[in-house]
Amino acid sequence: ADMKNMVYLYMDNNDLSGSIPGSIKRLKFLKEMTLHKNKLYGTIPDAIGYLSRLTKILMNDNFLSGTIPKTLGYLPRLMEFQIDSNILSGMVPQS
Repeated sequence: ADMKNMVYLYMDNNDLSGSIPGSIKRLKFLKEMTLHKNKLYGTIPDAIGYLSRLTKILMNDNFLSGTIPKTLGYLPRLMEFQIDSNILSGMVPQS
């Protein structure tokens, strides 16, 4: 299915496992992404920082590791960002 026009991605609390694919950058109209309370692992793809319409990102309560990409500081409309309860290191990027 072609989901490039998706605006809301609500997949929280679904026992999902795996990593967040870099191809998420194709969702250029995405405003809200909730992936919290799953079993996602790996790093947060830099590509998320290029989804300029994002206002909400919830990725808390997973097993994400590495650093938070600097590209997340490029999101001009981001109002809510939750990333706690993961295995991340480093600082939250400044906008």
